[in-house]
Amino acid sequence: MSDSEDDFPDWSGVIKQNDADSSDSDVASDDAPIRDAASDSSTSDDEAINPSPDKAINPLSLMRERNAMMHSVLSVENGRAFRAKPTDVFVVTYPKCGTTWCTQICHQIRCVHARRTNDSIDPMGFGEITEVVPWDILALDCLQDLYSAQVCTPRVFKSHEAWTDIAKGAKYICVVRDPVDVFYSFYNFLPPYMGIEDGAITHAEFADAIFAGASHSGHVWQHFLGYFDAKYFDEDVTKTRSDSIMMLCFEDLKENLPQCVRRIAAFMGFDDLTDAELDEVVHASGFEFMRANATKFDDHFVRSKMWKRCGIPESDWRGGGVGKVRAGGGKIGGGGAGMSAAVRDRIDAKWTEIMGDRGFDTYSDFRNAVNRLAKMGESLGVSASEVDPRWAPKKKKACCVVM
Repeated sequence: MSDSEDDFPDWSGVIKQNDADSSDSDVASDDAPIRDAASDSSTSDDEAINPSPDKAINPLSLMRERNAMMHSVLSVENGRAFRAKPTDVFVVTYPKCGTTWCTQICHQIRCVHARRTNDSIDPMGFGEITEVVPWDILALDCLQDLYSAQVCTPRVFKSHEAWTDIAKGAKYICVVRDPVDVFYSFYNFLPPYMGIEDGAITHAEFADAIFAGASHSGHVWQHFLGYFDAKYFDEDVTKTRSDSIMMLCFEDLKENLPQCVRRIAAFMGFDDLTDAELDEVVHASGFEFMRANATKFDDHFVRSKMWKRCGIPESDWRGGGVGKVRAGGGKIGGGGAGMSAAVRDRIDAKWTEIMGDRGFDTYSDFRNAVNRLAKMGESLGVSASEVDPRWAPKKKKACCVVM
């Protein structure tokens, strides 16, 4: 939303566990718990949730342990095995890149359009937005049936899954954002979401855990590349449904929301929004409106099911809510102003390491590429390598074994 911490949704399970099934990409997803050596030890679940008094647990470890309990295995499997329809729309933002904002936009578009033939539809007739836009890998835990009809068509789902894990066969909107701002938003969101007092974890400690320690790779950039490569370089996608993936920049939503709403509506199949309908969607997706209706975007529907499983005591619930449309949130460049130069440099260095050899020396380079390709047409099957050969994934060299 214009000034909203739109993406304040869910970085909750942002680091995927490095297990035998994990690939090099090790892309994060909301349902992917943050793990480290400590949380993968022989400590029992009961001990992790309710540590004995003689065990000193620092805030960072406590956040990891609680976060690791966020999703049940069955619920994750249920979301990933979902058989989607070609008309279904998945908002597949990486956490803190505009999830709640984009789901609100999509929901408003479909409701406003459907109201042409059914004036009983109320675009804001929900208690919390996850009730009407289910989170794929948490739906089962929240007693939601992914196959059920929704308020109106098309069905819309929220997800933080990597391209390798997302249920296939639908349409996907991937919003990208400057990783420095992503990190800063994540830092301000995840600790309180897990019942940790503000300031109990420093920026440097958080960076160590997320990017240097627990992650081992830059999950956010790999998430971006996963959908970018699927759209422009995956032959199964480019030859049949290259128009099934939309890349959108958070900064463009901030700078020209009406234009982006038009693009999203057309992608969803509604290229005939009237000016009045567009104005209504833009108003309901703006910061002031969402801030005034903050409880509809605070994740309380999900948290009411999740926090008990995570072992977060009521004393740490801090009133039960974690604001997603918070004052001062969702700004462009907020991370650069709010973090130390040392932490910013580490994030920039990781970007260069992962994205530099793809021709994207900076996030601005990647944003420019996304927009340049979008202008060439969402459905033209444009091969990014035809625009700039550096953008193509590097082919892995064959390994020869000498006997």
